Amino acid sequence: MDHAEIDKMCTRLSYRYNRPSHREDLAQEGMLKCYEILSEEPDAHPAKLYRATKDRMHQYINVDILAVKVPTHNQTRALIWDLSLEKQGTMSETGNSRLKQALSGSNTVYEEGDIASTLDQAQEYEDKEYASYMYYTALEKLTRKEFHIIKLRYYEDMSQEEVGEALSMTHQYVSLVEITALSKLKTSFL
Repeated sequence: MDHAEIDKMCTRLSYRYNRPSHREDLAQEGMLKCYEILSEEPDAHPAKLYRATKDRMHQYINVDILAVKVPTHNQTRALIWDLSLEKQGTMSETGNSRLKQALSGSNTVYEEGDIASTLDQAQEYEDKEYASYMYYTALEKLTRKEFHIIKLRYYEDMSQEEVGEALSMTHQYVSLVEITALSKLKTSFL
């Protein structure tokens, strides 16, 4: 393939993405990928160039230009993109910080004011990812009773006494079940 054919192919491929502001960048990324391949394999088949260009453009538009760095490991990306927030509920900021503190074993409290303003979006994304991961890990590792108590304590911000009243249990029993559940979660994260 000569330069004109590569340019035409990359321009045509860049129009597949509904991102007019990125078309020129996509075409350039595709051309760079083609030239990388041609430098190693001067007789590379056009189909190979086409596939590599398409993959590079996909990588550029779906990973490289995001405000937050997305891991390239397939399992991690699947966790990030496939989670449904409607199924998991949303963890409050207080519950999120209390759960982080309980699982870390330290006495430091995570407060929103400690984070630099330029990192707010990244922190919010990480908190959502952490909450999603915690929710699904808890569903998998805990018994139904343990999960329900953890959900009430950390997602609903209820005290042990309130959970005990809601579930007709003593707060000592709620505390025992909570300690057992947190221990299971700690071991699953190690």
